[in-house]
Amino acid sequence: MGLLVAEALDPQPAQANPPIAGDSSGTATSTGTAAFAIGSHASTGNAVYAMALGFKAIAGCWATALGRQANASGGDATA
Repeated sequence: MGLLVAEALDPQPAQANPPIAGDSSGTATSTGTAAFAIGSHASTGNAVYAMALGFKAIAGCWATALGRQANASGGDATA
């Protein structure tokens, strides 16, 4: 039983491969390493370590775009 508890508490890396992209219309795009886009027309393109969440949200490398038409294009940018 101790082994089961230890395995349950150890953090595990995300298993999504390719990176995640999803919305009800099928228009979100995300192909970069450790990146994801959720929302109609949301995109990270091929940016790495990026998150785009919301309608037409766009995020570049190492950036986070959150909200309707948010655009975070610079490295480490947040919009």
